[in-house]
Amino acid sequence: MARSGILLAGRFDAFEKRGGDTVQMLETAAALVRRGRVARVTTELEPQLGGVELVHLFNWTRIGETAHRLALARRAGVPCVVTPIHQELAEYDARGRRGIGRWAARWLGREGLEQARVVAHATRNPAMRRVAARQLAGGYGALQRQVLAGCRAVIFASEGERRALEAAGAEPALARVVPLGISPEFRDATPQTWHARHPARDFVLCAARVEDLKNQLALLEALRGISVPIVFAGDLNPSHRAYGRDFVRAVAARPDTFHLPALDRPSLASAMAAARVHALPSWVENVGLASLEAAAAGAAVVSTDRGHLREYLGDQARYCDPGDLGSIRRAVLAALEDGRQEALREPTAARFSWDHTAELLDSLYEQVLGVVA
Repeated sequence: MARSGILLAGRFDAFEKRGGDTVQMLETAAALVRRGRVARVTTELEPQLGGVELVHLFNWTRIGETAHRLALARRAGVPCVVTPIHQELAEYDARGRRGIGRWAARWLGREGLEQARVVAHATRNPAMRRVAARQLAGGYGALQRQVLAGCRAVIFASEGERRALEAAGAEPALARVVPLGISPEFRDATPQTWHARHPARDFVLCAARVEDLKNQLALLEALRGISVPIVFAGDLNPSHRAYGRDFVRAVAARPDTFHLPALDRPSLASAMAAARVHALPSWVENVGLASLEAAAAGAAVVSTDRGHLREYLGDQARYCDPGDLGSIRRAVLAALEDGRQEALREPTAARFSWDHTAELLDSLYEQVLGVVA
């Protein structure tokens, strides 16, 4: 017999601008279905709630969308839980943004930036107008507090994320740490597909959407003069056009450097199984799902130290300061010296599975639904 329906709801452009939150929703839903749940993912701003017993909201950086769906669910009497995917963006705003984004951050501040973004979304997407009106009227920080108060539980990917939110004054009634998983396709990936299609060998891979937050230009600059192929896998962020233009020029100017947009998941897994190092020197990551996947595929991992990956990989990864080119360079060179970590593939994948994630969520959903009943 089918069990209660779970709706996993994320930002409206999660499939047009894919990111870690997109993967997290899809993999979680698939694992819930394997457990016998009725579960589906939606990016609709006003989804149909017939047959839905619980809504799992994702991503509170886009708080207007999250608050809008929460209000819809509460009117329908459907309880909600939220995965914030919280990131501390102040340093990125002050030091990492480029071009007009840096100017806007300086003059508008964090809340002003988010208010400007929701207005921009509303001008391009009429369905976002009600969301924008709600966010502008309610205030960005106030809406975040309302979401925490209105959800039955808050789900964190790490203890560090929970501590960061609590330090900001959040006190959810029910909080759980539920680790992210890794798809078996990364553990089981082989380099053959990559080798059949691409010339790069013993290369540094960076899998991320191309934008100033992910700091690809700093990685290129940090490795200036180092004779190693570099492969970037990820689409250009259309909201960061100037950064994208600078990135394309920098890639073209450096030998043995490749940009592969729109790489599908099996091809990405094969690339990670072929790479010597995966480097992600972002200004901030919640955890950095791509780094976890790369570790499961056997690549040596270099990650930003602004985030919570250390709770997952500990000393298995090397960490760098995203604002220090010397730190990025030293971490990547050390990882190149370490070489691939084939012996750690199976242990890493065994520790983090989406089925375990779904098991923990299933228990939490039952607790929330039991309280509601």
